[in-house]
Amino acid sequence: MKIDIPINPPEKHEFPDYIAWFYSNILLPYPLYIITTVDENGVPNAQPNTWGLPLGDKYGQFFIFYDWASHHTIQNVIATKEFVVNVPSEGEVTRVMKTVEHFPRGIDEISLRG
Repeated sequence: MKIDIPINPPEKHEFPDYIAWFYSNILLPYPLYIITTVDENGVPNAQPNTWGLPLGDKYGQFFIFYDWASHHTIQNVIATKEFVVNVPSEGEVTRVMKTVEHFPRGIDEISLRG
């Protein structure tokens, strides 16, 4: 199926104002990862993320991902220097979507989401 996608931003929008328009109108398929972390008290956190990139070679394997500074996930990574990359299967859609909900810091999000 062919779908026409506009490649020009709306009139009167300058860079970077049209970036939000671009991401809301042109959706690119990316792999979904669930980034799990624990805070400095050992409380688990889970976050869906599509802005990740595995890379490396025989000398080292790495995973780079993007996150907002205000999110618990990146705050936990900075504090503990650890995170786990989870690749959910297609049958896990319902459980994966539960990771989108936000909880206050200090709540075990993984247990609450089942």
